[in-house]
Amino acid sequence: MQHDRIIDFCKFTSETNRRAFQARKQHEWKIIFSVLTLYILSAALKLKDGFQFPVGWLFYSAYGLVALLTIIFLKFIHTANNTNKYIAHNAEHAIQSLLNGNDLGQLDLFKVDKQLFPWKSLIEPGKGGLWDWFCKSVLIGVVALVSGIVLAP
Repeated sequence: MQHDRIIDFCKFTSETNRRAFQARKQHEWKIIFSVLTLYILSAALKLKDGFQFPVGWLFYSAYGLVALLTIIFLKFIHTANNTNKYIAHNAEHAIQSLLNGNDLGQLDLFKVDKQLFPWKSLIEPGKGGLWDWFCKSVLIGVVALVSGIVLAP
């Protein structure tokens, strides 16, 4: 009876964190595509119609600030996504242990490893961490830079 309640709790925790992860992932892609669209369409407008933007230090500062704020925001989203995945994995491992007849001892699904997002994970694809965020950040940075160069008078 006690194991059934623990399994139900772990299942609920896993499903809740997976749903939060999926919802946030959809918003993440909408943000990325919106920012990339801004940069690509502004460059295309100049190339196609010869439209001149009022370029200057203020324009380029705002242009770069959009990329920087997007990259920072994506870091927060990425950290929250990894935390949700980590908690869901903990819950799923607890269910597996219970079904295998193992004693869980003290159940702490929400304990997140402080080394969950080490900077060395940038060079270790497949380990979670920061690799996904880094690639998206580079994409946004490169597109913003190329678009800014195209917009130069």
